[in-house]
Amino acid sequence: MEISITSKLKINNISIGDKKKVISETNNGITYYYELNSRNEIKTISVRSCYEFILDNKKVNWLNFKELLDTHTHIEIPDDTFYFEELDLIVWLNKSKKIFNELLIFNQDLKKSYEDYFNSFIVNKKVIKKIENDLYFAPFVGINSFYFGENIEELILLDEQEINILPSRYYVDEKYISFRFDKMLLSQIMVNRYAFEGKIYFKELNLKNKKDLDNLIDREFKIERKTHWVFPNIGMVLSKDKRELYFVDRVLLEFWKMINRPITSW
Repeated sequence: MEISITSKLKINNISIGDKKKVISETNNGITYYYELNSRNEIKTISVRSCYEFILDNKKVNWLNFKELLDTHTHIEIPDDTFYFEELDLIVWLNKSKKIFNELLIFNQDLKKSYEDYFNSFIVNKKVIKKIENDLYFAPFVGINSFYFGENIEELILLDEQEINILPSRYYVDEKYISFRFDKMLLSQIMVNRYAFEGKIYFKELNLKNKKDLDNLIDREFKIERKTHWVFPNIGMVLSKDKRELYFVDRVLLEFWKMINRPITSW
């Protein structure tokens, strides 16, 4: 079955606002992922790993994707992610495989959140400190020489004009690692566990290793959310697909404890 998107409305026969009792389901060989509100109404719909899709009756594939970029206003951020403002559509690419990693549409209630998020990225900026081949996480302290609470000027090369116009929350991506800053201070480090080639240590555990990661999941106190496990005692969050590891400062703990959006929402 092909994937057909009607912008701002539906993917195939599943519409924003429909009621569901599950956050994912497979129909006719396609798996759909949902974010639901308190009334079990769909707020976001996404599908993953496809070579082409139909958008408003026009076929989109790897070869003609640039036409979509030329036709519609969009914001591009690191990791080959594109937010199409007019369409309420987000597209994630996988350039090495030449496929669309994920396609997501969302309810209008989330539009401002997405706009704020995509406008908060700082791109093509040099990280001053060296990112080591292997990472060592210390809860509520940081990773290696990247310490929570450090000023962005100590970590990212910015000019004075850029500093004056920075939003209150912003992100910098570098080598499969994303740094989040709140009010100029480092508050979160996200590591793409699948893409990062080195080891990621917490105490004696290498979190790149599936057995060690499962050991941590079993032994640490955790709060289970729809798409994440939150480990509040150590300031760590893990997406349920085990792709993204978030190491967070105490200032973000309450945010993560309450989070109920899918990983693609933040």
